[in-house]
Amino acid sequence: MNRLFVVCFGMIFLCLQQFAQAQESFRLGGSIQQPEICISRGGPLLPGEGLFLMIGKESASLPVQCRFETGGQGLCFTPVYPLAQGAHFLLHVGGYADTILSMPELRTPSAGRSSIGAVYPLSDTIPENILFFHVAFTQRMTEDREAWKKVAVRDANGNLIPRTWRQRSFWLDSGRLLVLMIHPGRVKSGIHYTGPVFTEGHRYEICVDSSLTDISGNYLSASFRKIYYAGAEQRQVLLYAANLQQLRRETRDTLVLQFSQGLDHAAAVTNIMVTNDQNASIPVVITQPADREIRLLPVDRWPEGELSLVLGADIYDYTGNRLNRSFEVSDSKDMLQDKNIHVLRAHIK
Repeated sequence: MNRLFVVCFGMIFLCLQQFAQAQESFRLGGSIQQPEICISRGGPLLPGEGLFLMIGKESASLPVQCRFETGGQGLCFTPVYPLAQGAHFLLHVGGYADTILSMPELRTPSAGRSSIGAVYPLSDTIPENILFFHVAFTQRMTEDREAWKKVAVRDANGNLIPRTWRQRSFWLDSGRLLVLMIHPGRVKSGIHYTGPVFTEGHRYEICVDSSLTDISGNYLSASFRKIYYAGAEQRQVLLYAANLQQLRRETRDTLVLQFSQGLDHAAAVTNIMVTNDQNASIPVVITQPADREIRLLPVDRWPEGELSLVLGADIYDYTGNRLNRSFEVSDSKDMLQDKNIHVLRAHIK
């Protein structure tokens, strides 16, 4: 009888002990984004325990990578990397009540935030078969591949035009230039994705949401809107002219390129260069003051001798027309010409 009483008492004590432990809270310390989480229990965490990123209402299958320390206070663990701002994490350890850790969104005063410096095309009239838009920021941004979700196209009545963008964003200039591409199926003839985005004679608005963040996690200083009017489609091969032969040695004369159509801004800053007679690149600053004009200003001075203006294979206008073929051409022989590089030479005296 006494032995039965001892066994029953022991089981009751164990249950009460576990119940008390289940009410125990985690001890939190450290910084906001790298909290130190401590529990009384010693030893390593068991499989399925740890800190888990919340994805909607579910937790990730693998825990956040942490550093572990054991001591007189029990087991403490800290995330190896700072936790993402605005994210939510589940803290799950056996014997402890599940706890949700929500990371705050840290912001700086608006004077320190990034803003939008320009949206290309610069003109307020665009061809109805336009393929590319570009957003230039004043500071480096988080290179989010889903940034396209935060740029909307609306018609004259304010209605959102769905499925506008190719579902991937591209970033250039160390995160300062966002490249947005209209879904090709809404531009190229014969694909019949869901029909064209723009119609000649109609008005549209590009809306960039302020929730885009810079590399410090700060929102834009303000949202941005720009009105465009759709004009006739543009399917001609791209042409250009330059004042290369008018440059003078030992000067900082501006090299000006004029194009027959508005030149894609990203193509301009990544596919135009000037080389000397040793085939070495000459440092230049490239600007686009107008859609059809590109300016190159030497960092130092133009050297004497032969200069070569080199236009790479990926030069095209806002509708995808190149120097060798229009966007509509799909013949494989013509498409091979895309690999040709255009070179214009002049002897500078």
